[in-house]
Amino acid sequence: MAELSTRQGATSPTHSRRQQLAVWRASHRQFARQALQRLLATPLATAATLAMLGIAIAVPTLLQVGVSNLQQISGHNSAGLEINAYLRPGLDDAPSELMGWLDGQELVLQQKFISAEQGLKEFASLVGEEAAALAGSLPDNPLPATVHIILQQQAGMAETADELASALRSRPEVEAVSFDLEWFRKAEALVNLAANLHIAALLLLGSGVVLVIGNSVRVGIESRREEIVVAKLVGATHAYARRPFLYLGLWLGAGGALLGLLLTGLCLLALTHYISPIEEAFGTSLGLHGLSLPAALWVLLGSAALGWLGAIIACAQQLHRMNPG
Repeated sequence: MAELSTRQGATSPTHSRRQQLAVWRASHRQFARQALQRLLATPLATAATLAMLGIAIAVPTLLQVGVSNLQQISGHNSAGLEINAYLRPGLDDAPSELMGWLDGQELVLQQKFISAEQGLKEFASLVGEEAAALAGSLPDNPLPATVHIILQQQAGMAETADELASALRSRPEVEAVSFDLEWFRKAEALVNLAANLHIAALLLLGSGVVLVIGNSVRVGIESRREEIVVAKLVGATHAYARRPFLYLGLWLGAGGALLGLLLTGLCLLALTHYISPIEEAFGTSLGLHGLSLPAALWVLLGSAALGWLGAIIACAQQLHRMNPG
């Protein structure tokens, strides 16, 4: 009996912790459900709040999509992402040392050797038969062998590409190097400007989300003042009293994110018809890409977290003033 009693005493704290955890989970589920029900019980007020939140969340989300599409456009414009290294006369085969050196460059995505004969054929296909026949009548091929280099996108690309071009010019196999540095700088400046605008909008409108949700939570607290005071009279802690309002903020944040994602999708759908002029200007086929699923999930989680934060701030200001007596 003593042994049995000892075993029961040893296991009772574990059972107690499990029971406490089960009660804690049930309490959170109950408050989350009640907070959602209270929002659904006032559809007009909830819809107005969600509309403000949705617009505030859609603006930085659209800017993020714009930055991603700008990066995609700059990546599709092959004139800006290519360097042509023209080799010295007499180099008709791919220079192994130069190709190996390019393999070790982090900025180089791909390189291709184009012989003088192959270059003449490509030139003929571009300019027509008459000009090709004129070039073919010359005693020597006027076109040099070329190494065509494709670069990959990365931060600070303009300066890095300029350094790579300077290094290529110093190579003994290279006669001349051509690439458009100004295009690099303009494209990079445009993308950086859009990225900075996105960050500014994210901070500004994120603060707006916190304030809107905090105000909604304060209204909810005031409407339940007597209930909160009575709960504190019978021993409710501050954490217990604020729990339903935390879930109120979370639901508002998540709902605003869903509406913001919907507005973002509708805006992108409306802008699809205006992509053709951009495609013609850049000479390539582009598609307006929206948010990926992971990015959309981050928007949802981030907005829910902002709602939780706004509720914490509102509760810290309001609940401490509601003491019994």
